[in-house]
Amino acid sequence: MPPVIRLIQADDVDAWQRALVLLCLPAVEARIGEGSSPGPGAIDPPSVVVPSRAAAEQWQRTLEQRVLAEQWVAPRALQEAVGHRVADGTRGTLAMPRLLTRDQLYDAWHVGARLEAPRLAPLTREVLMGASARQASRIHRPPFLLRPGLVAEMLRFHDQIGRLGHDASAWLDEAAARLSDEASTDRGAERLLLQTRFLQEAYRRFETRVDALEGLDERALRVALRQSARSWSPSHVIVTVADHHADANGLWPVDLHLLAHAPGLTRLDVVATRRVADGLFARLRRIWPDTIDVRVLRQRPAETRLEVGSPERRWIGCRDRDEEVLAYARRLKALQPADASSSALVYRRPLPYLYAAQFLLGAAGIPYQSSGTLPLAAEPWAAGLDLLMDAALSGFTRAALVTVLRSPHVLVRRDDGTPIGPRDIAAFDVWLARQRYLGTLDHLDQLRAAPASAPPQEGTAGHSRYAEEWRQEQAARAVADAIRPWLAHLAPLQGPAAGAEHVRALHAAWQACERLPADDDPEASRTRRTRAAVDLLLAQLEQALATHDPTPVPARDTCILVRRWIEERTFALPRNEHGVHLVDADAAPYGLFDHLRIVGVLEGEWPEPSAREIFYPAFMLERLGWAEERTRTGALRARFADLLALPAVAVGVSVPELDQDAVVRPSSLLDELLVFGADGLVPVPAEERHLAVTREDALLATPAIPSATVLDAGARDWAAWRLARPARATAGQTSPVAGDRYSVTAVETYLHCPFQYFAGRVLGLKEEADDEPGLPARDAGLLLHDVLHDCFVQWRRLGHVGVRPADLPEARAVFAEVAERALRALPPSDRAIERVRLFGSAVATGVLEKMLRVEVELFGDVARRTLEHPIDQHVALPAAEGTRTVHLRGRIDRVDWTTDGRIRVVDYKTGRRPSQALQPGVYAHAVVQQERASGREVGIAPSGFVAFREDVPWVQAVSDAKGADQHAFDFTAAVDRIESGAFPVAPHNPFRCQFCDYASVCRKDYVGDE
Repeated sequence: MPPVIRLIQADDVDAWQRALVLLCLPAVEARIGEGSSPGPGAIDPPSVVVPSRAAAEQWQRTLEQRVLAEQWVAPRALQEAVGHRVADGTRGTLAMPRLLTRDQLYDAWHVGARLEAPRLAPLTREVLMGASARQASRIHRPPFLLRPGLVAEMLRFHDQIGRLGHDASAWLDEAAARLSDEASTDRGAERLLLQTRFLQEAYRRFETRVDALEGLDERALRVALRQSARSWSPSHVIVTVADHHADANGLWPVDLHLLAHAPGLTRLDVVATRRVADGLFARLRRIWPDTIDVRVLRQRPAETRLEVGSPERRWIGCRDRDEEVLAYARRLKALQPADASSSALVYRRPLPYLYAAQFLLGAAGIPYQSSGTLPLAAEPWAAGLDLLMDAALSGFTRAALVTVLRSPHVLVRRDDGTPIGPRDIAAFDVWLARQRYLGTLDHLDQLRAAPASAPPQEGTAGHSRYAEEWRQEQAARAVADAIRPWLAHLAPLQGPAAGAEHVRALHAAWQACERLPADDDPEASRTRRTRAAVDLLLAQLEQALATHDPTPVPARDTCILVRRWIEERTFALPRNEHGVHLVDADAAPYGLFDHLRIVGVLEGEWPEPSAREIFYPAFMLERLGWAEERTRTGALRARFADLLALPAVAVGVSVPELDQDAVVRPSSLLDELLVFGADGLVPVPAEERHLAVTREDALLATPAIPSATVLDAGARDWAAWRLARPARATAGQTSPVAGDRYSVTAVETYLHCPFQYFAGRVLGLKEEADDEPGLPARDAGLLLHDVLHDCFVQWRRLGHVGVRPADLPEARAVFAEVAERALRALPPSDRAIERVRLFGSAVATGVLEKMLRVEVELFGDVARRTLEHPIDQHVALPAAEGTRTVHLRGRIDRVDWTTDGRIRVVDYKTGRRPSQALQPGVYAHAVVQQERASGREVGIAPSGFVAFREDVPWVQAVSDAKGADQHAFDFTAAVDRIESGAFPVAPHNPFRCQFCDYASVCRKDYVGDE
């Protein structure tokens, strides 16, 4: 006998909830049988289909609150309208219904039918689809690259066709027949035909593999249920979700068909609010013609009011998502509800709100509870595994290895059992960069096998550069020896192998380096739960791949599969039974609230765009009954309107202006706020925005006195010490710095940015080394200087000084011979890159040719020259008050003595023309004073740079002695500022800040917009 199907339409969400509470109570007929007295054994609770487990938990709380706490009794009029009478005297009693999601409903049917074959896990089905797809690709090559993400989409498409009541193979046969007629003249149809033939073969093999197993997937379970003679369904089912057209978590046509013909089901109630029911019930009547329509009138007056931030707009504007949570916390502090659980924060996407709430609501002292879940991939422990996969897939580059070692969830020990510390990892990083290590275990083994540097000689200063590098090398070699056995586990991921072998190797490597949480760690419990979830997933994935897919695949595909399933798994937050609710928009209608704050109402999130079908265009899917975007958007608009009427007292809607620093647009759903009239608006007081609710707010709002109650004892002591110090006149000022010796290059750095000089020269912070093919920039510059030095030395040995036009062929040969000798000393990988830099190519002139052209065109007046001219002396330079003596130290690339008795300073630059350059003028003064000390008077010839990346390499910086004086004056002025302790963040070119090595320690708020 078919069940009685009723479509119950409630006028608003409150009437929907009350009707649903009533239906969850046992009816008179269920409690009292013929000739028997009521008893617990006669109670048969209904099964309620909900969208998610979070919704189920909310509804359980609502039932307990309504029936047990409030002892609510349904009015007789409501019982008559719903057609569900409850026995008198049942106040305060409740038999909790079975609350099921769609997947759990299938589990209940599976148990009810007493089928021996278990249900197949989704992970196993995806592995089966991957194996089937790879086999099918050998017969029908797909018009796309087969990746794990596409395998998951293939499985989803296969399931959707089946849930719509169609056979995937039959539909693909029909599609192939239609496409065959057009493939000869239409390239798009030809591509779709290739895809269709591939999918036909893949789905055929997949279904064959599934049928051969003892387990049941959803398709096989439906077949088994139709064939079962048992009564496998509960007698009363209440559906509170929409169909797949309106809700991604709703029921599909095959589900509705099973419900209508389920053995044992006598009563089926579908409950929806008026706006949701408008389209839903019309679609259901086409499937179930013999339904009974029921209407539930409004049960309470519409008294919900809307909180607004300003009269101009009806939502509350916030800077970003964190500010939304803070604004909600301020509102709670202002309202001070007697029961915090009567308020809820409603979001569409859990991230970042769940994370923000943990910190911000916790800092505000507001208890909260949530039945929501976070992606397992968002947990720090799982992120450590992701770093390990990055290291393996990158070929163990320096950056990837160091990043893994610095993870707080990784612990590597030396042979003696002592752990590798941060200083060891930093030394390892510097050593690898110095050795130009770019990756691969073979290269790491070569570095370990190479002879170690000799220890510094006795009497050598312990802080010398060689001693420091030797200590770094010793620490780095210890790290390399410690991590090598651990990295050996990852060797299978360096090439194609069976997926199970990849997962096994990854799991073993992770277990070899994981840092177990300490017992006193406040996050120990959470970390252990995450660790157990990751270990279980890797074990399940390894078993599924070993059993069903031994095909060798690239390691990248296996890692993508691991990452995808870590993202699929969710992680429940710690449960709390008290405090405000953090609830998603699908679960919120099942809760009972007085105050609601809906957050993140942005375009692209409310409504959230549904996943588009990637295999076929919409016109081909219409015959399947595919869901339309406009239908789903309309249903979401209806559910949003229901949310606005959900709380008994007030609702607020907040919209962030920025999302991760990007400007975002408000959602079009905000039009629904116009339903509130002027008398239904509640302005949020302006002073509430400055209400101190967190420790940080209190610090900003409290006068700067050590006795501030928000400070602990240590912070109060620091505040007292800090306030006792004299106030600084300007930012970026330190105590005076005693001067010693200065290099012109260092002072030029000060002119580019005083803070960069302070970080590198005063604090001694090390610059980060970049991994790049070829020599590092510094080493490439040294190579160029050495080559040019040796070229001119060899040219002088041959009896030449300058280069005349007639000398060019000989000079080219000499320079080429010297350069080739230098290149032979480089590794082969670096040799090719530096050869192009020195000799040029078909599209660019090389450094040697540019140098020779400058010599011939500009430097024909050279009578004598010195190379790598040393400067280490006190030099008197023009200053603001006459002259100032500065101890200069440096090395000039080249000094030319011209035939007319002047000197020319030449500096080589591997890049473009420099800005804020002082070297030519300052060094010219130093050379002039050296000559004067030797009894010779010389003048200053035009001096400057040879910038090899410029189209015209020669850049004249000084034309005569007057220009040199200006350079010297700027130099002494900069030295005065250095010694006065002035190191503000004031870059000469703010654009360079994005390339600065000290950005992580820089007060960037002093810098203008880049």
